[in-house]
Amino acid sequence: MTVQLLRVSSSENGTFGALYVPGIDSPLFTVELPWKDNREDVSCIPLGTYQCERTWSPRLKKKLYLVRDVPDRSGIRFHVANWPSELLGCIAPGKKIVHWPKQGWGVSNSTSALGELTAALAGRPFTLDIQAWRPIV
Repeated sequence: MTVQLLRVSSSENGTFGALYVPGIDSPLFTVELPWKDNREDVSCIPLGTYQCERTWSPRLKKKLYLVRDVPDRSGIRFHVANWPSELLGCIAPGKKIVHWPKQGWGVSNSTSALGELTAALAGRPFTLDIQAWRPIV
């Protein structure tokens, strides 16, 4: 099974994308840290194809999807977060990309989006294909 993450925006405010998951009719949306040369804990991960599996997260004390074999990185997971400041290089799903006056850009309803993602994947491993959006001209 392949899940596609199509990144639509990346700036100092964060990296945002649309997540297309088999079995979910509408895309989920994602928030990540800005691109900072793949530096651990401060950057989103590079574009590419990664294998993901559900494993125990010692830090978050629950089973979450782990993104494997990210160059020079480890412990990258899909987990609940609404703003880039709540992440250390991981990916947080949400229902919408939103802007709050005090917090800035993020995603809404991350808990329900992660629940939807987890239910659709049903514990199965998957391939994550991360690409950058390119307009058609």
